[in-house]
Amino acid sequence: MVEESYNIDYEVKKILNQDNEEPIILLANNQIPTRFEKVALIPYKKSLYTILSPIDTFPGIKKDDTLVLKIIRNDENLLDLNLPNDSKIIGKIQKLYKKGEKILNLDAFKKEEFVF
Repeated sequence: MVEESYNIDYEVKKILNQDNEEPIILLANNQIPTRFEKVALIPYKKSLYTILSPIDTFPGIKKDDTLVLKIIRNDENLLDLNLPNDSKIIGKIQKLYKKGEKILNLDAFKKEEFVF
């Protein structure tokens, strides 16, 4: 059962907070809270993506897997995460990460205008 206190906006703010060391809690397909570690933030075409690594395992995701998620605003204007449905974008984000293009500190990118 999903706790009523679950707040995706709060979890995305934890991703964006450079000082956050707490796990990111996302709801898996079965609505069970699942812990992830922030690996990177990647800017790409005025959007911001995050790469997360699971701390907990669940069907379809292994401990060494990573998720690429786009940071967006939902219909309620709250921060949210969206799985890109374009495999080329996911591949590009992973490639940028492997090249060392990871950002864990957004302060260096304050002038950048991201579309959420």
